[in-house]
Amino acid sequence: MDRASPSGGEGGRFESSISRDMIVLASGSARRKAILQALGIDFIAQTPICDENVDPLLPIEKIPGFLSEKKIISVKDRLVPAAEKAKFIVAADTIVAFEGKYYGKPANRDEARNLLRMWSGKNHGVLSAISVYNRSTLQMSTHTVKNDITFVKLTDREIESYLDTNEWIGVAGAYRIQGRAAFFVKKIIGNWTAAVGLPVAELYTILHQQGYNLL
Repeated sequence: MDRASPSGGEGGRFESSISRDMIVLASGSARRKAILQALGIDFIAQTPICDENVDPLLPIEKIPGFLSEKKIISVKDRLVPAAEKAKFIVAADTIVAFEGKYYGKPANRDEARNLLRMWSGKNHGVLSAISVYNRSTLQMSTHTVKNDITFVKLTDREIESYLDTNEWIGVAGAYRIQGRAAFFVKKIIGNWTAAVGLPVAELYTILHQQGYNLL
């Protein structure tokens, strides 16, 4: 469990004239924690304990939302004491879609290599979902964003050099667009924060509709 504040410390509330409820981030992702901290949101991160198994009949576009909601469900009834007064639980999930199939996190370097070879010189979709659970109203709200990303043609040397960075570990599609994989991106159509893994505009909209004022 991590506690973060905009000042960068492990403790401390966000000091503002606007009253804000603390949020629980159901994630162990460093990049998602960093995004919330940059937004000035007072939050506690709690890592969900759940598998990523998906019904094979579930449409690809619904998979990220299913998984993000699954993360919330896994933490909502076992919140750490410091998070018991939190009104909202937030989770996100990202997958890559390509030629009618979806891809999550590679299990090993060989899988990561194969994925990068598939993306090389081609367009693929990155789907990110954001889910917000209101503990007061018991309402779950989910929104999914799709990005279209085109990679340049990659050489075997470039792929192996990227794999050596270990950025592929633990991320959907075997690359971090906010890291050195940015060298490979020829074109992106969509929402940058969604491509990184947490759709900020959609998070803002959901929270705003439920009375959480970020501005």
